[in-house]
Amino acid sequence: EKERNRREEEEEERKIKEEEEELRRLEMLEEEELRRIEEEEEKQKSTIIKQNTSKTTSTKSTNINQVEEEQEEEEEEKDLDDDDDEARRLEEELRLLDEQEKMLGEEEEIDPDNLN
Repeated sequence: EKERNRREEEEEERKIKEEEEELRRLEMLEEEELRRIEEEEEKQKSTIIKQNTSKTTSTKSTNINQVEEEQEEEEEEKDLDDDDDEARRLEEELRLLDEQEKMLGEEEEIDPDNLN
């Protein structure tokens, strides 16, 4: 009876040790899987950050180009407006000169000194 009890106890201890070893093995596998998942998440985060950085850089570049184009268009419009203003000023000067020329021409016709 004692021998049988001892064997049963030994068998129980052996089973307990096996279960503990199996638990440790499963815990190690779980930890390894968690590390792998974390590494994969980090890779995905890194990829997303790179993509977002690339998109942001591209967007900034596009925005800068748009601003530069708008500034060039505004400068061209300003130059055209300046040219239009200059043309109007010159036309006005020409009109005044024409009027002065006509007035001088009329004075010459009436001028008594020219009658001789």
